[in-house]
Amino acid sequence: MKEKVNLIFDRYRDVDGNPTCAINFVSGETCEFYRSQRFGTSDTCLFAPAGYNGLGELLDRRGTDGLGTLIPGKWCPLFKE
Repeated sequence: MKEKVNLIFDRYRDVDGNPTCAINFVSGETCEFYRSQRFGTSDTCLFAPAGYNGLGELLDRRGTDGLGTLIPGKWCPLFKE
């Protein structure tokens, strides 16, 4: 037998209304698919394509200081247009 189902996930937007992968790491308000790699020093996603080294492609951050909110990749199923 084959069935179709719908799953519900939370998605997040930053204070400026931009799509983001997390709004509060301390309280755990992160996307279900958010992942870190390299001992927690790199942000990625379960859906990120593998990079040249076999690890997930890194997520970019807004802002010039590298401390802005995470930008979901174009492959993100929660923010596909």
